[in-house]
Amino acid sequence: MAFGREDFVETNATEAQANQVMVAAAAMDGQLIDVDLLDFDPENPRFLDIAPGTPQADELATGRMVEEENLDELVDSIGQQDFFPGEPLLVTHSAIGGRYVVVEGNRRLAALRVLTGRVSDAVLTSSLADAVARARYRPTEVSCFVFPERRDILKYLGFRHISGPRRWEPLSKARYLADLIANFYSELAQEEQIRAVARDIGSRRDYVAQLLTTLNLYNRARNADFYGLQRVRDKDISFSLLSTALSYRNIVEFLNLPGRDAVTVELVNDDHAKELLGWMFAQDQAGDTVLGESRRLKHLAAVVGSPSAVVELRRTNDLDQAYLYTSGPSEAFSKLLTSADEALSECIGLLGGDIVPDASHDALVERIVNRAEDLQILLAKAKRQQSKRARLNEGNDDA
Repeated sequence: MAFGREDFVETNATEAQANQVMVAAAAMDGQLIDVDLLDFDPENPRFLDIAPGTPQADELATGRMVEEENLDELVDSIGQQDFFPGEPLLVTHSAIGGRYVVVEGNRRLAALRVLTGRVSDAVLTSSLADAVARARYRPTEVSCFVFPERRDILKYLGFRHISGPRRWEPLSKARYLADLIANFYSELAQEEQIRAVARDIGSRRDYVAQLLTTLNLYNRARNADFYGLQRVRDKDISFSLLSTALSYRNIVEFLNLPGRDAVTVELVNDDHAKELLGWMFAQDQAGDTVLGESRRLKHLAAVVGSPSAVVELRRTNDLDQAYLYTSGPSEAFSKLLTSADEALSECIGLLGGDIVPDASHDALVERIVNRAEDLQILLAKAKRQQSKRARLNEGNDDA
């Protein structure tokens, strides 16, 4: 059964964008291949942490698709309307004789595996199970274009999943860019590699470089088991948030990177990388991180740019507290005193309302009074020491 070139090009794709694969596809006939002979691509950016060739690899890959992709609509669509032959899977021969690797169409392969009962019930959500139960079609053979090598399909993936209709999330994009470099541009100098893949995907050079820098930083941490941080694993890392963090100069300098577009990360300060990942992604018992919301990245960037603020963050793990120190300890002291004064004023105001005092209130007020007296004594001592230093400095100047 043959498929024409015009059947293959999606409505959103221009000939220029799909041309690299289309030239090859135009010269070949589509084939109907048994779903049982189709394997997920182990080099797909979404599956790089799944060991290929293991008995559970396909099950894990399907489970990954169920977790991260919305398969319900696709399973229901194929189940009700059958597999659309005008958009064949793009495959290449597997190292295992007689089998094929799906380079483009892994999401559809997952849907087909669900529909044809090739996964355990444990993988299925209740909505997917319902879609399978009402399916009119359960295709066991699907149309495919078979290419000689995986690299023959790579550049089409760039159009489809980076600038096209089925965009990958940032980590998958970065892994794809690294794949392009390894397959097509490994002999070029680094800057030429970056510009080449930027041209391939129609993007800016700085965007590509920052994605690759983030990927290499992520891989460095992953290879070090995320520096032994508790509750920090692959699934806990927001790659897009980590990439955004590299937009802040203070964070880049804290990591000892020459720039957010450095790409190479051999000189990274691993102690600081561990701290940064801990503040951003390590969760406490309540599931909260030191960073909290992503919009607080600018506060974290300000903190790591201030030695005194970093010391405070290390001591307290409280970003708001540490942020007070970004203007210097004296400014932080003034802000804390002002906050204490305002809080006490509010307490006095509340006593005019419906407050019912009890023994715990008395104990707290007594503790505040004691601490205020201690603070007054220490403040007077600090002022005397400051005056003494000033007199000594004046004496040295006279000498």
